[in-house]
Amino acid sequence: MKRVLLFAAALVVGYAATAASDPKWQDPNFFEENRAPMRSTFIVTPEGEAVVDEHDFAASSLYRSIGGVWKFYWTPNATDPQPEDFYSPKFNDSDWGTIPVPGLWELNGYGDPVYTNSRYPWHKFFANNPPYVPTEQNSVGSYRRNIEIPAEWRGKQIFVHIGSATSNLSLWVNGKYVGYSEDSKLEAEFEITKFVKVGSENLFAMQMHRWCDGSYLEDQDFFRLSGIGRDCYIYARDKHHLEDVKFVAGLTDNYKTGTLDLNITATKGVKSVRVSLLDNGANELMKEELTTAKGEVIRSYTFANVKPWSAEIPMLYRLVVEVLDGAKVVEATAFKVGFRKVEIKDAQLLVNGKPLLIKGVNRHEMNPNNGYYVTREDMIEDIKVMKELNVNAVRTCHYPNSPLWYDLCDEYGIYVCDEANIESHGMGYKEKTLAKRGDYEAAHLVRNQRMVLRDHNHPSIIYWSLGNEAGNGPNFHKCYDWIKAYDKSRPVAYEQANVIKYGKNKGIHNTDIDAPMYAGYEACIQHSEGKNPYNRPLIQCEYAHAMGNSLGGFKEYWDLVRKYPTYQGGFIWDFVDQALAWRDENGKLTYRYGGCWNDRDASDETFCCNGIIAPNRVPHPGAWEVKHQYQDVWAEAVDVADGRVAVRNEFFFKSLQNVRLVWELVADGEAVLSGVIENLEIAPQCKSEYQLDYTKGDVEALKGEVMLNVSFLLKRSESLLAAGHKVAHNQFVVRNYDSAKVFAAVQPKATEKGDKVNALKVDGRKVSGNNFSLEFNEEGSLSSYIYNGTQLLSHPLKPEFSRGMTENDYGVRKAKRGMAAKLYASWLVWRTDAPQPKSFKISAEKDGRVEAVATYTYAKTGAEVTMTYLIGIDGAVAVNEKLKAKQGTEPVIGMLRYGVALAMPEAFDTIEFYGAGPHETYIDRVSGAPVGVYKQSVDDQFWPLYARPQECGAHCSLRWWRVTDSAGRGFEVVSDNLFQANALPYEQSQFDILSKNNRKFAQDLTTDGNTYINIDLAQQGLGCVNSWKAVPRAEYLVLYRDVEFSFILRPLK
Repeated sequence: MKRVLLFAAALVVGYAATAASDPKWQDPNFFEENRAPMRSTFIVTPEGEAVVDEHDFAASSLYRSIGGVWKFYWTPNATDPQPEDFYSPKFNDSDWGTIPVPGLWELNGYGDPVYTNSRYPWHKFFANNPPYVPTEQNSVGSYRRNIEIPAEWRGKQIFVHIGSATSNLSLWVNGKYVGYSEDSKLEAEFEITKFVKVGSENLFAMQMHRWCDGSYLEDQDFFRLSGIGRDCYIYARDKHHLEDVKFVAGLTDNYKTGTLDLNITATKGVKSVRVSLLDNGANELMKEELTTAKGEVIRSYTFANVKPWSAEIPMLYRLVVEVLDGAKVVEATAFKVGFRKVEIKDAQLLVNGKPLLIKGVNRHEMNPNNGYYVTREDMIEDIKVMKELNVNAVRTCHYPNSPLWYDLCDEYGIYVCDEANIESHGMGYKEKTLAKRGDYEAAHLVRNQRMVLRDHNHPSIIYWSLGNEAGNGPNFHKCYDWIKAYDKSRPVAYEQANVIKYGKNKGIHNTDIDAPMYAGYEACIQHSEGKNPYNRPLIQCEYAHAMGNSLGGFKEYWDLVRKYPTYQGGFIWDFVDQALAWRDENGKLTYRYGGCWNDRDASDETFCCNGIIAPNRVPHPGAWEVKHQYQDVWAEAVDVADGRVAVRNEFFFKSLQNVRLVWELVADGEAVLSGVIENLEIAPQCKSEYQLDYTKGDVEALKGEVMLNVSFLLKRSESLLAAGHKVAHNQFVVRNYDSAKVFAAVQPKATEKGDKVNALKVDGRKVSGNNFSLEFNEEGSLSSYIYNGTQLLSHPLKPEFSRGMTENDYGVRKAKRGMAAKLYASWLVWRTDAPQPKSFKISAEKDGRVEAVATYTYAKTGAEVTMTYLIGIDGAVAVNEKLKAKQGTEPVIGMLRYGVALAMPEAFDTIEFYGAGPHETYIDRVSGAPVGVYKQSVDDQFWPLYARPQECGAHCSLRWWRVTDSAGRGFEVVSDNLFQANALPYEQSQFDILSKNNRKFAQDLTTDGNTYINIDLAQQGLGCVNSWKAVPRAEYLVLYRDVEFSFILRPLK
């Protein structure tokens, strides 16, 4: 280990002389000066104080936070005059501003936040020329604060810890230069003993640049903010102290015996240390005093019948390490230890011998109010949401996280892919990639080394990632080789070495896992069926791009994962929308994305908002699909008509002893029978059959559609989840819904023979009955529908083939060829292809009903649409929409929806439906939505937390659907097929990104007195393979062809 680190250091020293003419912050081999060696994260306590665990730092008298308000001076450009000798105690900073530490400049009034995806933030005005970065717009921040060093620290060594500084850090204490650091996502520590005055105040001064040579390695897809994003503190150590504690806690003997390999390093004056291992009941399993040899102790232990660590059962032990001076304890610290073994066998990633399913998410450190600064409470909330959604794994995209994050993942049980702070996406992946540049070799290597050296002890970390979207070449080969030599307990992954994207010849050695991003279904199938020349597991580092209203087709990914043993899941992109909370001059809150602050800066707009949850941690509707597909408990039909089901435990380590089964038998949406099975003693990866408390006779006695709902609830609180939390659910059809039978039963009523009282009257385009009237306008559209004196329509009923584009729809514009390009072109044609009335006819039928037929042609698409209305004496209207797919002036192959649109007065503000719910659903995102009867407000159909307004609020698998006012007036829709519908308080053009009427934020939408309604036979699915070229799966497209849709509007009294 030491030889490799010295190699990297030698590169720095050897290069310094050649770069003397350039500023150090534009020299790729000058990334540290006087920085303390990286170590695992711990704090010590002196004799007489209780030993603290990794992050209970404030409990130690040898720790002091230096967070708080600092004096601050900011200049927008690196060439602007900087305050001379600002680090001197004599400098007058009375006219400086202030900034919190931690705190980001742009969120405190110093510059504007910038969001770009793959392009460097300076790309609009500066050509990439590594290691040089622009001086224009390269702002500089200077900090000053007086910090008191406690008198009781006299005689000790004193260090300062800066948790995160973007993009670099220069440090002075009491006017003296201390050191320099780059790598904005790992801490910089410096020994400051010789610079400070103990027992008095000391001036700490820092300076940072927005960009430096290291910024070429930090081109991650997130908001580009500057400043300090993590906690900062000072701490004291005895002259004779621990330098580091490394350990590998593994398993042997068929994963039953724990092994603990210790490597303790200390200063030369330390003669002995004492180590103890305690279980979670504080029982001492081992205690031994060890003599150091040349400042190092290497010792191995075995422990019979340990309880292994896994994300399902995160069992932790406690390792206490004490430095001794005879019988005196000089200092002590403690670590959490989890015994577990990670290995790859037969192209599967195994933990404790089991082939995991990675039900993962990518997670940036992002708080909508504080940017990069994420508190302990924020982290716990994120883990709680993950647990609620059945997420079991996190990729720390695309940098090492705060050390506290790993402590919490250890404690609560989350598998972690720990990723180095390297992304040079803006340089491309070919010959210009920094992975092939010798002058960036040391920076690649040291960033990976420091991550591993700091995080090595955490059981939650099950494999390392070399970086993200940074090309491939010798620099990454050396990173891989170093990690494999240093840490033999974990695999290493790197996306740019995966065989799916780069093929056999380029899928080279520096990955143990094929970790592609956004591999489609077919590519995953091919890999799983043998196109896997290196015999690697397939775990997508990014998949299911959850941008906006997305995650359609997510179930199909998990059908494959559960089918193929070597396809073990992946990490959704991503966990939370990276938007920033912002209030305008009127106090109105919006969550802002790229480009919302000025027109000057580079921006990739809403591409930062791809989370399954919103910035305020509220789950998006698609999150419920994730929860369902990620669930670990499954009911399976055996003979549901006779009450027999099986329960399958998909956990690998945990039984179902803390889960109860709750079931209900439902007829046409109404629960008629229910029961509970209290004890599910099902072992991991096993299943058992159960007889529910009903029989075929009970089912036969019921009318209509019959369904069985099965839910799984926690009996007792568990981790961060409360007792009663629903961990999983399944629904089974016991007797199918007979839509044709229902449709036939509710047809518009005809007159009985001789009934003249209820006879309909036709007056031109108006049809009247006893308590209603309907009218068709000059275009042949149903424009007035008055029932019992109440007007039900405010806008005419008309054919509709478009929708307010989702982010995924809009992204298809980037496809330049193939079916995707043709579909996008088709969608554009439908937007502007207005119907032209061809004919209209109204006539009385022999049975007393009235039929109106309107035909329309579409010049661009060539479509001919015939709308037929059959009006009964009860005021019901049967609508038939028939499309003949002819060719017009512009070729089309598909449409975004097939149905009708209309509007009702805003007083009709409630919907009730029998279909999939309660949340919005689409044909390719419905597996997590049980069919039932739901009642909701129209206002709640609009989802206000998508980054920008877009298609939303649909409900599919509908049996019937109603829109009513407070008095219950309105209408019901019934069809001879399962159908879809939306009701929204906003007109579609306001959330259509291609419309001039488009609104940037949900808060900008305006109502106009209407409830806007769509009734569809089909609406295109959402898709999730990616958000830039992919379209939904073929079965979820609405293709241009002859099609017919029938439904009935039934007025409600």
